Amino acid sequence: MLSVDVEGTELDVLIGANLKVHQPSLIIVVDRLVLLGKHLFLKKLGYKFFRRTGFNNWYTKDVPKGATSLRNQINLFRKVYLSSWIKRIREAIRMRTLSVFTQI
Repeated sequence: MLSVDVEGTELDVLIGANLKVHQPSLIIVVDRLVLLGKHLFLKKLGYKFFRRTGFNNWYTKDVPKGATSLRNQINLFRKVYLSSWIKRIREAIRMRTLSVFTQI
C-alpha cells in the first residue's frame, strides 16, 4: 500500500517512486481534482480509480468486487471529469481576484 499526502507535490512523489518496479496493490493519493495530472499518470500505469473519500483517490490494478457498479462508475466520472472543469473555472476566478487585490 502507498499513501501519498505531501501538500501539493503528490505527482512528484508518484513519479519518483518508480511504480513500474514496486507496483503497490493499493495507492491512496490526496487530490483536489482541479488538474488531472495525478489521475492520468496512475491511469497510464494501469491503475484503476475505484473510490473517493474526502480528498483521497483510491487506485488499484485489481478492482474489488462491488466497486464497479454502474452507480459507482457514474459517480466517479462525475467527480473526476465533470467537476474538475468547474473547479478549474473557480480556481481561475479566484486567482484573477487575488491578482486584482495584489495590484492595489
